[in-house]
Amino acid sequence: MFAANPNAEVCFSVDALPQERSVIVIATAQAASWGVGSSVVFVLINLRVSNTLGTIEELPDGYRRCSITVRRADNATAGGVAIFMKAVYGGSTTYQGDGVSSLILRYPQAELGTVATSRIPTTSAVGGRTVTDYLRNGASVTTAIAPPAGASMLWTGSGSRVQGGASVIDGKLTLRGTGDILVADNIFAMDDVLWYGGVSGRGIYETNDANIIDIGYPAPVRVDFDIDAYALNFGENVLSVEDIFAEDDILNASNMQFYSIQPQIRSAVNAGEWSDWVDYVPGLINARFFDVRLVLETRNPLIVPFVESFTWTVDVPDLIQRGELVTVPVGGLHIVYDKWFHATPNVQITWLNALNGDRYVLSNQSEQGFSIVFYNGTTSVSRQMNHISQGY
Repeated sequence: MFAANPNAEVCFSVDALPQERSVIVIATAQAASWGVGSSVVFVLINLRVSNTLGTIEELPDGYRRCSITVRRADNATAGGVAIFMKAVYGGSTTYQGDGVSSLILRYPQAELGTVATSRIPTTSAVGGRTVTDYLRNGASVTTAIAPPAGASMLWTGSGSRVQGGASVIDGKLTLRGTGDILVADNIFAMDDVLWYGGVSGRGIYETNDANIIDIGYPAPVRVDFDIDAYALNFGENVLSVEDIFAEDDILNASNMQFYSIQPQIRSAVNAGEWSDWVDYVPGLINARFFDVRLVLETRNPLIVPFVESFTWTVDVPDLIQRGELVTVPVGGLHIVYDKWFHATPNVQITWLNALNGDRYVLSNQSEQGFSIVFYNGTTSVSRQMNHISQGY
């Protein structure tokens, strides 16, 4: 049970890890307490939700945080929420279980507001967090108000994903300056004031956790990068060149030997069991989860790399699933794929020993399966078929 003022917005959340089953429902248990009964179906494999009341996000360790936001009724101050499994996304709301299939849940949480925040460890007492002003000094952070146990702070700026000497300046990823202009003898004699003293030799940029790719099952895939970058040499002043037409390298192409922008990748077959970071090289990687980062390096502190943007793609091979000599009874049959697709696949049906007037109707096609009914004329009949589904 959860108590809240009438008309207050409340967010219920839970972390879920798919196992043999990967569909859950979060529903308000007492419709009278919430004005109307509300429920959301969550598909953990492809991060799908059934309506706009729910949100789902993948966490770094493979769990999915599922949440539903509802408003209290104006005549009630207490109510509950129920969490249960389903066999498939479009299946019955009743699931009795088979004694073997399961999924894992952790950290159920109820809180005021419309967004699920990070975990607040509680006992029998009410828990909460208060993190407001803070002072940062290098790697140290001092809060103006001491947060309760379990509180966490989220950096919203570029510092949340940069390490070492990396920095984000004017929307470009680069290396942080190291010079101190206050110790310069004559700032008017400098060729470049902003980059006096050069930059750090190495820095790392990691993408947001939301960019971790889960293809749903281990498979050999190809990963590709597209990086838009350049470098500037702040040790050179083109205005000091007497004859630019006599310069062999006016565009500074030779600077490329002094800096590098290296994409790195790590992968995992099981959620949270990451490999070490390795330099990216073209080829196939057999895994389910993929994460990337960029490593910037310069061997000349005045040759500074800048990354304007970068994209990376995972090319997943076609998934083909088939069934042979499948008997479809009178009334039809629902086929559930052994591995779910990421998008609704193309389905091909071949039925055996067809009679004059036979036909079939496909319905409920999704990433998880399809339904089929055979007819002779308008009468449902039993037939055997072969089926092939192809997609990704």
